[in-house]
Amino acid sequence: EHGERGLMIAVRETLPGLYAQHGFHMLDTGPVIVDDVGFAGVLGWYDYSLRDPALELGPRESYETSRYAGHIVRNDKLFTRLGHSDPEFCAEQLALLDRQLTDLSGRVERIVAVTHTVGLAEMIAHSAATDEKRFERAYLGTAALAPLLARHPKVTHHFCGHVHHFYRVRHAQFESVSIGIV
Repeated sequence: EHGERGLMIAVRETLPGLYAQHGFHMLDTGPVIVDDVGFAGVLGWYDYSLRDPALELGPRESYETSRYAGHIVRNDKLFTRLGHSDPEFCAEQLALLDRQLTDLSGRVERIVAVTHTVGLAEMIAHSAATDEKRFERAYLGTAALAPLLARHPKVTHHFCGHVHHFYRVRHAQFESVSIGIV
């Protein structure tokens, strides 16, 4: 239905207005302040930096094509049109979050950061039963997120999802919580 323009572009154009009509704010469009707490957030993405280093796959192309043992293991490759590579989109998401955090830092006492993807390897299950599950680690987030959040001293919490398990990890001055699934 969305053709080559891609679902991500359609989402970016449609969701903010739809959310606003129902009293919500899409953090991708900018941070929001509630009392003295700033909320910053982006979808986030992956750059393969959280891949399992023990899984020897050979060329990086395996990750870029989302192929393991000859078949695609990530639906993102089938349904998401970013217009550039995963690492490039990930870098854009990190830059946007950094701008939001910088914007908020002079205006609030503390900041809560929100992403869909994770930013700490400790939040990824290490007991993956198959090599295919170990391969999927590369698509759960980016190792660059935690240092970015740590550079902003007012960030006290980071909430994320994507791994579908509850985790709570302390890093630098903030606590990162994967909310899991209900």
